[in-house]
Amino acid sequence: MIKAQIGAVPAATGTDDRSRLREMFAPSKSYADSKIMQLGDAIRKHFKAGLTVHFGYAGATPMAASNALVRVFAGTRPDFSEL
Repeated sequence: MIKAQIGAVPAATGTDDRSRLREMFAPSKSYADSKIMQLGDAIRKHFKAGLTVHFGYAGATPMAASNALVRVFAGTRPDFSEL
């Protein structure tokens, strides 16, 4: 007899794969009062015109953050200073 592995996905139970995946990867309800948010929302909330912005650390290139910053402030003149 073969035993099921821990964490294995059970055989089809009549629900489609997409609904099962949505269930598995749905945000936890405990995040309701959390500070976790989408990157664009965080930039809109915390970045104001005239800030000094420093990108990069330990040789990494923070492309997602810089691209999100450009998307959020596209068409405006935020007058950021760069380090």
